[in-house]
Amino acid sequence: MKIIVFIIASLLAISSNGQTTRVKVSLQGLKSIEGLFLWESNRLYKVPRNKTVDIPVDNLPTILYLATKRRGKIKVQRLLWVETNEISLSGSLPNQIMLSPLAKEQSMADAVLVSKGKVDQDSELFVSRPYIVYLSRELSRHDEDSLQVLLNKIPGETKSFWATKKIEEYLNQLQSVGFNTTTNQFKYLVAKNKKNEEQEFRHNSHKLLLVDFSASVCLPCIKDIKKLRQLNNKYGKQVELLSLWDDPKHELWLNVASKQKKMINWTSLRDETGAIFKAFNIKEYPTYMLFDPTGKHIKTFIGANHNLERSIKQYLKITF
Repeated sequence: MKIIVFIIASLLAISSNGQTTRVKVSLQGLKSIEGLFLWESNRLYKVPRNKTVDIPVDNLPTILYLATKRRGKIKVQRLLWVETNEISLSGSLPNQIMLSPLAKEQSMADAVLVSKGKVDQDSELFVSRPYIVYLSRELSRHDEDSLQVLLNKIPGETKSFWATKKIEEYLNQLQSVGFNTTTNQFKYLVAKNKKNEEQEFRHNSHKLLLVDFSASVCLPCIKDIKKLRQLNNKYGKQVELLSLWDDPKHELWLNVASKQKKMINWTSLRDETGAIFKAFNIKEYPTYMLFDPTGKHIKTFIGANHNLERSIKQYLKITF
């Protein structure tokens, strides 16, 4: 799991613009001695005192994670299969949770949680919609071959399902990343820009390239924007800078830390599916990768506490 710092307040304040629908979740009948949370995609929602949460979602049906927090640790208690715009929970944690309305595929969602994602490829669960949604949230943790096996087994009526299409998009994007892991050679990639359109980036063969792998929910990444701007202003003629954001939601990328992001005066793109971060084997934010003018990988810097300028000056002396 990537090591990230969640900016909970920012996530909760994100506008719902661009979302297709909202789900109202009532937990008034659910008893718990622990703090309750609902988790949808990359967003964590704390259940307030009135125990009613209004959650924007991109698609229905979908999965919401019901979780508790104790001693600083988040634990998923149940996967909720949601098909309507309103659901209610009653009973008590951890084993007496009742849902209304109870969707037919809720039993499949329960089985996914019990299996911890390890599902027999010949089972009915493997091609169920709850498992496909679950996988679509965990794409970078699964190898290409197993995802392709799933796509090959999915029955015709499920091929048009939104989560199936998301897995297809992820596999297609993996093919659009021009980074050879054997030779450590980078040439190009395709990611989303601020207009939410695909944009190709190709390495300028006359410069060093510093790639910044970040996420909007990573506080050190946001703080490093000022340092990167200083580097770009000082060494822009010799060093090309590229910021890549591991943000599946376009609105989150635009709205979180928007003031700081306005300082960015270099190419900044969004990895919607996580395929680019997977291709470069990025496991922590921020991570910086330095490439020479031919695209050959020179060095990787993991974490925020690095003197990037010193390293850049060192390689400028060698290269030019």
